[in-house]
Amino acid sequence: MKVRSSICVASLVSLMLAAPAWAVTIDTTNPPNVNFTASGPTSLTKNGITISCTSTFNGNVNGGSTADITSASFSGSNILCYSISAANLPWTLTATSTTTATVSGVQVNTPLGNCGPSTINATWDNSTKKFTFTSQSLSGGCTVSGVLTAPLIDVY
Repeated sequence: MKVRSSICVASLVSLMLAAPAWAVTIDTTNPPNVNFTASGPTSLTKNGITISCTSTFNGNVNGGSTADITSASFSGSNILCYSISAANLPWTLTATSTTTATVSGVQVNTPLGNCGPSTINATWDNSTKKFTFTSQSLSGGCTVSGVLTAPLIDVY
């Protein structure tokens, strides 16, 4: 009886180890796999000067856990917002779990100097459709923060 129990336990463990990991998927709703927009308040700080803007990012879902951010625009009451431009596009958005993501290749040119390219970390909330990133460092001595709403994105 002891041998049979050991064989059953060993079989169960080997099945668990052989099971594939569940993949994280980024998708758009109604219909799936279309372009998306994410927008909201952001800030960039360099040399002790903070520029607060409204940012809009456009992109498309690649399938699986990645999407490309293909364009970005910056606007707001601060005149410097209109002088910021995205560089090194496309940036790659990767869902690392159902609640976290990275964006790689982030680079912006500003009147204060260039920032990036770097990878930033963000959290994602499916219920509010918001990406949040706080005090993320970019090369060039910059930090960025923001809360972006992406109403068509689902991460599962």
